[in-house]
Amino acid sequence: MFFRRSVIAAVPVLLAGCSIHGGGSEQLLDEEIHLSSGEYRAFEFEIQTERSVSFGFRGDGETNLDIFFLPHNEFAAYERGDEFEYRYTSGLDVAGGFTEDENVDPGSYVVVFDNTDRGEAVPSQPVSGRVEVTVEPTS
Repeated sequence: MFFRRSVIAAVPVLLAGCSIHGGGSEQLLDEEIHLSSGEYRAFEFEIQTERSVSFGFRGDGETNLDIFFLPHNEFAAYERGDEFEYRYTSGLDVAGGFTEDENVDPGSYVVVFDNTDRGEAVPSQPVSGRVEVTVEPTS
């Protein structure tokens, strides 16, 4: 059973989602996005066994962006504007490309590509680029 939920700030839209049960490598997301200042894109997924999650962004031009990787239960706090705990954030220039890998236990997670003031990167312009999320067996 696969489902993928994707949210663009201020206009939550259920696009699709993903529940990972198998043991192979799976590309969950590979697409171009455009975020105006103050917008974010969230990708939610669930894994059933310990996995390695890889997430990345390659931007066009000078691009500062926060990429948050957080447990699903912290995403509600993020959406409300409350303090939230995350496993990772980039908060850096991602124009030349950025990828991070995290080994995680079974559970529900969210990767947020954030062009808001919620993180270290300060949104000063629209951001466009390619986002990717992949899960693989842990080594």
